[in-house]
Amino acid sequence: MSKVTDTIKEVAKAENINIDFSNPDTNLKDLKVDSLAAMNLIMKIEDKLGVTLEDEKLLNIKTLNDLIKAFQEKL
Repeated sequence: MSKVTDTIKEVAKAENINIDFSNPDTNLKDLKVDSLAAMNLIMKIEDKLGVTLEDEKLLNIKTLNDLIKAFQEKL
């Protein structure tokens, strides 16, 4: 696993969000992650990784894979 996926797992676990990485194309809404929870999750991941995603990127995050790619591109 990469640093990004490890960090996402760590933050999700701390937030009691169950993320199944076996299907990265899963929509975040299907994982019971609403927009507020997604923003909270993203902000905590940004803090842990020491990066900030641009607003344009944030608007395009719909799936787990989108989330992973957005952070991998910043590192």
